[in-house]
Amino acid sequence: MIAHYPLAAAMDDLAEKGTRKILVTSCTPGEGKSSIAAQSGHALAGAGQKSVVLVDADPVHPRLHFLFGLSERRGVVELLEEVYLCDLAGEASRQFGVGDWLEILRAQGRSGELTVREPGAAYAIRVIRGSPCSIACLDQPNGNHRLCDALMKRGCITLTQKEDALQVQEETGRPIGEVLRTLGSVGPAEVASALQSQLAHRLAKIIGMRQPHCSFDELPEPYLPAAGERNAERPDHDVMRRVRGRASLYLKHPFLSSQVPSYLAETELPNLKLLPAGRRPRDLRTPSLFVPFGLLLDRLGAVFDLVLVDAPPVSRTGPVVPFARIVDGVLLVVKERGAEIATVRRAVDELKRSGGNVIGIVLNRDHESREATLSPDDESWLAAEDLAP
Repeated sequence: MIAHYPLAAAMDDLAEKGTRKILVTSCTPGEGKSSIAAQSGHALAGAGQKSVVLVDADPVHPRLHFLFGLSERRGVVELLEEVYLCDLAGEASRQFGVGDWLEILRAQGRSGELTVREPGAAYAIRVIRGSPCSIACLDQPNGNHRLCDALMKRGCITLTQKEDALQVQEETGRPIGEVLRTLGSVGPAEVASALQSQLAHRLAKIIGMRQPHCSFDELPEPYLPAAGERNAERPDHDVMRRVRGRASLYLKHPFLSSQVPSYLAETELPNLKLLPAGRRPRDLRTPSLFVPFGLLLDRLGAVFDLVLVDAPPVSRTGPVVPFARIVDGVLLVVKERGAEIATVRRAVDELKRSGGNVIGIVLNRDHESREATLSPDDESWLAAEDLAP
């Protein structure tokens, strides 16, 4: 089937090369983008080659549920508000894994300290505006000594330098690594290497916990100086990369893993799911929804082979332009008849300026209203143009 459907075949190739989250948009309303997204997903899933999820992100004209003959039901907005923006204080903490906490705190942009405990071990993950910035070992509070000892073992500092740095740290509250660098005892590379080793060890311990108890203490300010005039603490980008990178694959997410699938609608094909816009579609570009929506797409991308997002037409005031940055690629749908080259070029330029990866233009040859049909055998009504990445 897929061999007779050029656009789906092109998407299949793109997914194999790592372009798995694809935004489908158009220059103006009525270009048939929803039909093309639905048809492509149907063809790919029908061939049995890919698991596909269709996401309706068009708050003005949501149509995917209609194309599949489904009634309006809970969808994207309800999922974001009820799951990613849930009241953490009102939820049973035992149903949350460490990965759940970190992902939801990031979605909500919270600042505070996430404590992770099990018998014999306790760690505190400092979170600043949703980003993890440090991990402290609570059952062994002399972390400054351990970092200095690691540097001494590597021959980077002497005992005298260690003692001087610890005294300054006690008086000012500044991070010990920063103190050592200021005193000229070590360079940034030596401190970074020691901290990375320490971080990797602590992350491994947290990942290895079977049933940790987690609690979160909110901080009133996103950055809290510990004493005097010291610089406010800033997120350690290595911590963020590790927690959001490979380590996130091993952190437990029982809450999100069980809740997100309940919002997906079944279709006639077992490997094709639909996440409708919902009963009260909203502009997903709003600050409270945009970050959670990006996290949701990442989560769906880790489960499905291909995520197709049906988005509104391109406009400077619409949500498509920022969305282009949180997907792997953008397909622009253009009707064969009546398309104005200048309009298409403006849309492409707007997407590229926003940081989007425009992977192709789809020429829609559908001249009649056929949005209520999903016939994968009718391959003559569209063709793909310029789909090479």
